[in-house]
Amino acid sequence: LGKAGFHVFRTPVALENFTVPSVAGTGGTELPALKLANLAGKVTFLNFWATWCPPCKQEMPSINRLSELMKGTDFQVAAISVDDKAKTVRDFIAKEKYTYPVYIDTTGQLASIYAAQGIPTTYIIDKSGKIIAGAVGAREYDDPEIVAIMKDLAK
Repeated sequence: LGKAGFHVFRTPVALENFTVPSVAGTGGTELPALKLANLAGKVTFLNFWATWCPPCKQEMPSINRLSELMKGTDFQVAAISVDDKAKTVRDFIAKEKYTYPVYIDTTGQLASIYAAQGIPTTYIIDKSGKIIAGAVGAREYDDPEIVAIMKDLAK
């Protein structure tokens, strides 16, 4: 992960307990809220973003492709918007036709902890629900090297 531009934590970091309401899922379907307990058993690509953030919008197509490439593995994407209004996020996701699960942190509580350095911020969470790596700034997440790393983690 370090070679792919992530900061790798020496010791995995436990997430604070949280619940974030969903905005959109595959094909615009509504999903249950995202909770810490939902992360266990899968590698989770946790991305903080906003509709008004140019670097966020730049990386989102690659996140969508990564999500598609990882189907059938123990891997999931959870994108958390820091926008204020669910309708704004829902409309944006529908317009761009993104298919990965999107949630919204309208209170800003989760983003203030995990995206304090700015957005986009992405974390890789292991199958036990602990953060093992993080990156601030836009990247191309469908890069073959990153896909191979995610597939290896999801085994």
